[in-house]
Amino acid sequence: MSESQIKPNKKKLRAAVLYILRNFNNDKLTVTKLQKLLYFSDFDHFARTGKPITGFTYKKNRFGPTIYELPAILQAMADEGLIEIQVGENWYGSPQTTFNVRSSKSSFMNGLDDAELFSLTRENEKLRELTPVETSRLSHLDFPYAATLKMGERIDFSLVFYRDDGGEASEEEVAELEE
Repeated sequence: MSESQIKPNKKKLRAAVLYILRNFNNDKLTVTKLQKLLYFSDFDHFARTGKPITGFTYKKNRFGPTIYELPAILQAMADEGLIEIQVGENWYGSPQTTFNVRSSKSSFMNGLDDAELFSLTRENEKLRELTPVETSRLSHLDFPYAATLKMGERIDFSLVFYRDDGGEASEEEVAELEE
């Protein structure tokens, strides 16, 4: 599938968000980390199947890859009663947004196939215990993000094929993040 054939699929994005919130939500899951979990899941899935899960465009942001439409989609999900958005503070006193699933009205499985669920599960299990800062730093090491030169520029899905390690962080990179 070429980049021009990739179309955003709001239903899959919403399903992916619900799946992550229902299965991997903890005190480390903020909007920043959610953005990175979606990025790693989409790019991992593209590397394995030739198509992303959500089809949304990721742009280079100083905190890592970002779907610019995600905040509006999260707010719409909150307005529909599917999720609760909680704005609080982290232990540094900075604002921090976390989430809770509020309703079982919509199944997270709707619209996601087994391969997509595998990609979401794999990436979320791998990154579950990392803090948002650690996850963001890890995304900065990922080739598609690093190879995108300008802030605000679209990150090309095909850059995933230039990863020299299949997208996995080395033990040294993980240790560096934990310091």
